[in-house]
Amino acid sequence: MSSEVVAGCPGARRLVMLGLFRRGRIDEATLDKQLDQVTTEAATLKAGIEEAERALSAEDRAAQLRSAESLLAALRTKLAGPISPEIKRRIVEILVESVQADTWSALESSRARSPLSIGSASQMNLRRLFYLDRTA
Repeated sequence: MSSEVVAGCPGARRLVMLGLFRRGRIDEATLDKQLDQVTTEAATLKAGIEEAERALSAEDRAAQLRSAESLLAALRTKLAGPISPEIKRRIVEILVESVQADTWSALESSRARSPLSIGSASQMNLRRLFYLDRTA
């Protein structure tokens, strides 16, 4: 194992330390000290990875929000005037993915149920809505 791999990977360092201990090259106290250091390094690396993942996902969310915001602003501008019933119908078709109406008898009405559920639109549907006037 190269020294670069051992230096960058706590798991590899742990294996090297265990090998040295088995061959009698280091005593138990040294092994314990080294394994504690490896555990600390592994925890530090894991925390750094988690922080980087959170930062990336926050950037992704912010970019998605900016994209949706600009798309909705452009749509609002396009739809500033009167809207025909055909355009309204197409807007609803694009924005609403699904509609499900559940029915139940009056005896079941005491249960907490939602009689209507509407699926949300995907970002691709919103893009289709933005280009609505091109497909009309």
